[in-house]
Amino acid sequence: MIKQMSSIIVFLLSLTAICRAQEEIEPYLKTTDFTFENAFDGVKDKENVFKTGGEWVPYPDYSDRKAWEEFTKGCRAQLIAAGEKRLDHEWYHIPASKYLEYEKTGNRAIFKKEEQNRIAMKELVLAELAEGQGRFLNQIIDGVWSYSQKWTWSHPQHTRTQSSHRTLPTFDERPITYHSSATAACLALTWHLFHKEFDKADPSISTALKDAMERNIFIPYMNKHQSGHKWMGFSPTFHIINNHLTNENFNCTLCILLMQDDQEKLIAALRRSVEIEDKYMSYIKHDGACEEGSAYWKASFGKVYQYCRLLHDFTGGEINLLDNDLIKKMGEFKANAYLGGGYHMNYGDGAVRDYVSPALLYRFGKDTGSKMLRNFALYMMIESSDKFDNRNLANKTAELALSLETLRYGKDMESYQKTVLENAGNDYGVLRRQLTDLRSVWYPETEYAILRNGSGWILTAKGASNNESHNHNDVGSCMIYINAKPIIVDPGIGSYNKNTFGPNRYKEWCMRSDWHNLPVINGQVQKNGPEFMAVNSLCDTRRNVFSTEIQKAYPDSAACTRWQRQYLLTGSAVKIVDNYILESRLAPDMVNFIVMGDVEVSGKHLVITGYTHDKKDSIKVRLAYSPTLTPSIEEMPLNDSKLEQRWNSKAIRRITFTSAPDAPLSGSYEFVFTTNN
Repeated sequence: MIKQMSSIIVFLLSLTAICRAQEEIEPYLKTTDFTFENAFDGVKDKENVFKTGGEWVPYPDYSDRKAWEEFTKGCRAQLIAAGEKRLDHEWYHIPASKYLEYEKTGNRAIFKKEEQNRIAMKELVLAELAEGQGRFLNQIIDGVWSYSQKWTWSHPQHTRTQSSHRTLPTFDERPITYHSSATAACLALTWHLFHKEFDKADPSISTALKDAMERNIFIPYMNKHQSGHKWMGFSPTFHIINNHLTNENFNCTLCILLMQDDQEKLIAALRRSVEIEDKYMSYIKHDGACEEGSAYWKASFGKVYQYCRLLHDFTGGEINLLDNDLIKKMGEFKANAYLGGGYHMNYGDGAVRDYVSPALLYRFGKDTGSKMLRNFALYMMIESSDKFDNRNLANKTAELALSLETLRYGKDMESYQKTVLENAGNDYGVLRRQLTDLRSVWYPETEYAILRNGSGWILTAKGASNNESHNHNDVGSCMIYINAKPIIVDPGIGSYNKNTFGPNRYKEWCMRSDWHNLPVINGQVQKNGPEFMAVNSLCDTRRNVFSTEIQKAYPDSAACTRWQRQYLLTGSAVKIVDNYILESRLAPDMVNFIVMGDVEVSGKHLVITGYTHDKKDSIKVRLAYSPTLTPSIEEMPLNDSKLEQRWNSKAIRRITFTSAPDAPLSGSYEFVFTTNN
């Protein structure tokens, strides 16, 4: 039977490969005809459209108490209560010794305390906007003043790109980083909302913040060749662009549009901004998939949406790219990559469990015309609480910009919730089924296949290359989930350390291909780099078939001329077939599968027990395999708080199927996962 399934896979793929490949790629190529720079150039009356002063901001003036009462309706008490907890907040300052300590240990935990400053500022601002009695203003002023006096707003993991390669920012560079730009965006919004109150207290408060913004953001932002700004995409020696570009670019652009009072400088900076954003859009694949993993979606594709929304608001709709098909597909990727039960497809450094505000998902869907994404946002709200609760979403994000947008769209979201619930007859069971009507999808440029069979089975698999941003050596790997229970998994990434982004990255076990669902060929694991890649990746989503050849992901020492992996998802099973050809036999072949759950040997097959995250429900899966292989089971202690929390487990298991030492130079290995006895 297994060999029959192998033949079926080959037949189905060969039958549809030529016509389907062109058919599926062409629609994505049509989405590349826009650029942000063209949209900028298309604004004819720039002097009257690109204005300073912040009149474009879509939030009420602080003094308009009636408007803010309406804005915070339904969550006012929660916002005030959160702010009250910050009235005694101490504005922590990171001493220089901690930066130097990071150079030795790579431990980011020492900077978590400083991150609370930005969260505290957000909560104090929201509380004051909700209450409007001035009770939180002194603490806000203390925070603004503290930040204004700091030498840097950056954390050391990102400042080492400067020319000194040290962590303490140098006077002449002051690199813009993930944390400095996020801090700047929070402070710019705070200044916009309260600068009149600051001036009543003392104009020096605003002056100090403007000076700090000038040296930390405005001046370095316009220096595109500064060594610490490789994230901008201009460096000829830095070829991987990722979420840092669009995340930092959005934050900096927001600061400039809010606080730059020189129109000529504002227009020049905005031109720089669209030029930078186009670097990101030209780098990513145009099928809509996020190669950095689902967990980086908020900081990458989510920020592209926020950037489009920002330009739309600032120009009064003169620049509108929200209706572009590519932007819409980038949003829908987050829904397609959801595996149920709080789990997300987590290739690369993606977290398998990841919180993204349903309000952000809803706004993305609303503004791009994606009903699927709006419905997914509502599903994420009710999955854990069994009801809609829109009251406190504004405080469930660390970013002030996202919180304010959540308040802005609150009424619209509540209205949509009411409509879809009524259409479902107020039955949450019916509603769940309606909101998660996700189908199989193939991303032909990124080479991600996400296959669903309608019976709760989800199979994801990938081709691609080992040159992705936040790459793991995982070309050809897969995941299997059944009704929100992980069966075959990607272990994911734990706490970042000194090896994570250094020369020893691939010595970390969770980055290596032998701890992914892949073969070890002639004793060799996959290597990283653009030349280590999949070829001939094909997918048919109508038949739930995916195939890719992975021999090029291994070094020449693997002596492998062909290793084709084929996947087939049926109504109640997953079939995986490896067809191989070797030049010589140097070591037994080993095929690994990573399991989150229990594994036991039962006769000539294995039984895998997968659990929901809370361990309250389980499923048993039978794994049959080629009789020429011998299974063994190894346990890896997670020994990392993030991994333990995400998996709710102390360990993860690896099943290794080993061939005979003198196995033939060509042949096939076959595996069938099924719930049938």
